[in-house]
Amino acid sequence: MLSRLDACLKQAASPEAPFGCCLVYGQENYPVSHLLSSLNNILRQQENVTVEQYDYSQVSLAEILPHWGDLSLFAEKKIILLKHLDGLKKNDAVLLSEWLDSHHDGSGVFLFFTAVKVDGRSPFFRSVKKYGEVVKTDKMPPAQARKLVAGHGEEYGVVLAPQVIDTLLHYHEGSLQLVFREAEKLALFVGPGGKVGMEELELLGCGAAAANVFNLVDKLGEGDAAASLRLLNRLLRDKTAPLMILSMVARHFRLLGLASVPSNRTKSPADLARVLHVPPFVVQKIRRQLDRFSLSRLADSFQLLSEVDCRLKSSGVPEEVVMEDMVLNLCRAENHDS
Repeated sequence: MLSRLDACLKQAASPEAPFGCCLVYGQENYPVSHLLSSLNNILRQQENVTVEQYDYSQVSLAEILPHWGDLSLFAEKKIILLKHLDGLKKNDAVLLSEWLDSHHDGSGVFLFFTAVKVDGRSPFFRSVKKYGEVVKTDKMPPAQARKLVAGHGEEYGVVLAPQVIDTLLHYHEGSLQLVFREAEKLALFVGPGGKVGMEELELLGCGAAAANVFNLVDKLGEGDAAASLRLLNRLLRDKTAPLMILSMVARHFRLLGLASVPSNRTKSPADLARVLHVPPFVVQKIRRQLDRFSLSRLADSFQLLSEVDCRLKSSGVPEEVVMEDMVLNLCRAENHDS
């Protein structure tokens, strides 16, 4: 994925290279961040290249397209970035397709497009695929993500312990942009030549919100309302958005649900880690927590979490009250279950 994007960036930066285009789309946002930083580097390092950026939601394609082929008097190459193509209108998809059809045999211009979702049946998508490169940015396989994070640490002259990398990837659900940000904090803390272990991770509180969610689910499993409320209030004091807390709790309950399937209960920790797409240390915690959750209790919890989601988005009740009710109801479910 990144190698194909880097090849496009190399072509875009070369004045001698022919016309080209590249669509970057998908759920993983790191490649887009990589694209933006690379374009900034090109702009700083090469005086004969210009970069124009447009936000699809803020511009009219009918107004800007006629000027895309015009080169600057002082530059041999123009790079154009059109961002946020989600919800591309049908007539705009046709306009982009027609522009690509009429300019693909030229030179001096390279276009990048970014989006989360794109209609693969649209004429725009087909034209980009015909004349350039389509890079789909799904979540990376764990091994590739670990390698990238380790390499990012090496750029700062530090070694990130494998468990630190696994923990960051799990806490941030594999979002490389967030993981890299936390890794940079840790690297600056230990300094060049240093090694980042779990002690440094805990000391700086990187991923503290996710760690507190683990503890929160533990206390919910025990039916300890007082401790659960304290952990919830800590998350809220740390400015963790209620919907984010709910999302993290729901994700953890989904992992519990998957781990509770009879065919998964007999798997080895390594095999279950692959099924759940989590590091081995998470499997150990999940299996420990499973002893506190019957299948009926898990089903009731999923229903409750769905209701909490609706209340947060539409009820008008203060978010803190909704979250406290969630904690109390989940704890009552434990006491009723026992």
